[in-house]
Formats: sequence, structure tokens, C-alpha cells
Amino acid sequence: MNGRRPKLIICVTLLLTVLVMVASCAPAEEATPEEVLGDEEAIRALPAGLIEKVREEGSKLNVYNWSFYIDEGRVEKFEELYGIDVTYDLYESNEEMKAKIQAGGSGYDLVYPTQSTLYEMIQLDLLQPLNHDWIPNMQYLLPTFVDPSYDPGNEYSVAYMWGTTGYAYNTVRTEGDPRVGSWALMFEGEEYSGYMTMLDDYAAAINAALKYLGYSWNSADPDELAEARDVLLRQKPWIRAYISGPVREQMIAGEVWIGNLWSGDSIYVSDENPDYSYCLPIEGGEVWVDSMAITKEAPHPATAHLWINYMQEPEVQAAIVEYVYYASPNKAAQEFIPAEILENPAIYPSEEAIANSEFTLPYTGEALEIRERIWEELKQ
Repeated sequence: MNGRRPKLIICVTLLLTVLVMVASCAPAEEATPEEVLGDEEAIRALPAGLIEKVREEGSKLNVYNWSFYIDEGRVEKFEELYGIDVTYDLYESNEEMKAKIQAGGSGYDLVYPTQSTLYEMIQLDLLQPLNHDWIPNMQYLLPTFVDPSYDPGNEYSVAYMWGTTGYAYNTVRTEGDPRVGSWALMFEGEEYSGYMTMLDDYAAAINAALKYLGYSWNSADPDELAEARDVLLRQKPWIRAYISGPVREQMIAGEVWIGNLWSGDSIYVSDENPDYSYCLPIEGGEVWVDSMAITKEAPHPATAHLWINYMQEPEVQAAIVEYVYYASPNKAAQEFIPAEILENPAIYPSEEAIANSEFTLPYTGEALEIRERIWEELKQ
């Protein structure tokens, strides 16, 4: 990200109220769907049958998304277009979000799980199937994100953003280190003790160790996972914290020199502090997808569909890409994305750069249990 864009404030709930009034000042419960939903042109473009459902739900929406993951102006515009009051809360990890939804009674309509967590939430019956008739903008999805293996037929999800997982590093502090460009910098760099961080995400941390060892990112082999555990336990004393979004500000301030990080966050860091660069290690990393999904207990499911459809508008996607510096799964959005972003290999990597990288697959059975045990041990 660059300094021209406002920054989201972590852990602050945005309750932005748009009052849609008519000349007669009729109360909302007596208003027509058109009056409730605001902009007439936007209403005409909505799928048939959706308007009345949104009105019945009371023109409210509760969104639970990652921090630093939307152009704030898009929330305001959605409210203006449709007369919806949006409560927008933030989380820092898939585990945090999943635990809150699994506990029940969260009141959230929409969440943004990464593909492996999405699969787990589907298996746990925490999400509800989508009505594709209410999301016509799914037509803009790139083929890679249509009928994905983690959600066949896009039954529960629509891709939001995608990127890679590697690490960001301070080029001054690591100058001359031959391990730059390899996971060895993180897993052998004891001299950087206290200045390294790992993502607060069990898959990202454990799988990075697997790649360092030369194994598949998605290995289910108990012996290989045991080796990865040993690597991570050796590294643990050097780690400043297992942390996600907030590490960006620590890196900008020069307090963290090497951080396991998602590509978009690392670009934000280097944009603010040019001493930092991003690395998708030579051993390979992760290609990930964050998707929009509606919770099983969503109080406003129709309005959630309206949000998903709006978020897939090509110009909306382009605006979000410019803010978060992640890649869009929307093919029509590329027309509106600046060339400097489309040509940035940290955002849109070349085929060669991702040849050794992998999508995180859904973990089940022993592969999941072992990873959960390792993560629990690391976080103690």
C-alpha cells in the first residue's frame, strides 16, 4: 500500500449508517423496496427476487474480515447504494475467526476464510450454500477460481483475493547473507533472534518448515511433519512473535527484520519502508485464496449475497487491489488495475516464480491432527 490511501484501524467496528428518506418521511417499515435500498439504478441491476428479501432482513449486514483487507470507501459506497447499515469487524487469523463462528451466536453474516479453513468450516457445517442466481458477477471469475477443489461448484464461496506466502526481509540488516532467497534465512538465522516473526497461522508456519526441508507444502507424512516440528521448535526461541497483520507496522518501524508474511502485506511494508523486500523462496511457498462465505447462522443472508455480488464488480475489485496489493480473481477487473500493479511479480507472480509453490489443500484425519498438535506446542 502507499501513503495516499487511508489505513484501516485494527479491532475497531465500523458502524456507518445511511438513512434513506423519502419526501413524506415515511417510516422504514412502510417504505417500498426501492426506498429501503437507496440508489434507483443500483436497484434495477439487482437480481430478481433479491430486493424484497433484503428489505425483509432490515437493511443490516455484519461482516467479519481480515484486518487491512478492504478499501474503506467501498464499505461506504455499498451503504450509500443500497441503504444498508454495515457493521465491519476485523480478525487476525483463520483460527480466531473459525473459533468465534464455531462457538455460535456471533451474529456475523459474512466471513473470509482461506481455502483450507473454508474446507474445514464446510465440514463443520458452519456455512450455508450460496444462491448463484443472486450473484451474477460470478461470471467475472478467472477459470482458476471456478469450481475449485476445496469447494466444488463454488457451492459455499466466491474468491475475494489471492496471493502468495513467503517472507519479507530488511535488505540492510541481511545484506550479504547468502541465505536470502531461501527459507534457510528464517530457519537457520539464529543471529536474527528477537527480530523474526512467523505468521499466526498453523498452516503457513508448519508448511514453510516442510518446504525448507524439501517436502511438499501439503505433506501428510508423519515423519516429515515430525521433522518440521523439530525445525520449528529449534526456531521458536528466535521468534519475536507469531503474528499476522500488526507485524506490518513493526517492520516499518524496523523492529522486525525478517517476517513470514503474505505477499500483499509485504508490499505495504516495502512501500512504507524501502529497506524491505519480499521473497517467494526458491524452495517454494504457498499460493492461497481468501473467499467470501456466508455463515450458517447469518441473520441477513440475502443482504450477504448482495455484498458478495457488489464485491465482484470489476471496478470495486480494482479499487480493493489498489488498496491491499493482493491479486484479484476477477478477470474483468484487470482493465481497471494500474499496470504497475499488474506487472509487479510480488502481486502477480510469473509462472516460473510459483512453479515450486502449492495451494494449501484441506487437511483431514492424521494430517490435520498432527498439525494441530504441533501448533498447540508452538503456541504454549
